[in-house]
Amino acid sequence: MVKTTKNGTTIAKTPISKSGVKLNSNNESKAEKFIKLFRNRTNKLLHQMVNIGKLANLSNYEIEKEFVDNGLSLIDEELADLKHKFDLIFTKQSKRQL
Repeated sequence: MVKTTKNGTTIAKTPISKSGVKLNSNNESKAEKFIKLFRNRTNKLLHQMVNIGKLANLSNYEIEKEFVDNGLSLIDEELADLKHKFDLIFTKQSKRQL
């Protein structure tokens, strides 16, 4: 979409960065948005993992090994699925470049 100003200048409605990359409404590229979201979500996940680790305190909690093993297995499975999703993306990208 293009908008024409009063003096006849045409302006793209979708903001474009200096490098020519389309920007979203917050004036950030898709790559910048991904990095920002990935970093924030990774930091939140790491913080939660630290909090889970604090539960490994026998003086405060009665811990059942089977329960912990099941929970950690679920985390391992989800992490493996996450890695697989990104591996698929990178595989598709490398095939396109050939």
